[in-house]
Amino acid sequence: MSLATGSTLIIRRIPGSDRIEVETRNPAGETISTVTRSGDAARRLLLTLATIERQGPRR
Repeated sequence: MSLATGSTLIIRRIPGSDRIEVETRNPAGETISTVTRSGDAARRLLLTLATIERQGPRR
C-alpha cells in the first residue's frame, strides 16, 4: 500500500498464527517502523487499512 508521503506499507500475515506484521518503508526503501498485531487488534487494523484503500486518494 503506497502512502501520499511516498512511503510504503508492507502487510504480512505470520503463518500459523492470527498475527500480522506491518512494515513501513520510506521512499528510499529503508524500513522506518515495524509493528505486529494479533487477534482483534489485527482484524481492526486490517479493516481500517482496507477502508482507507477503498476510499482512494484524498483531494
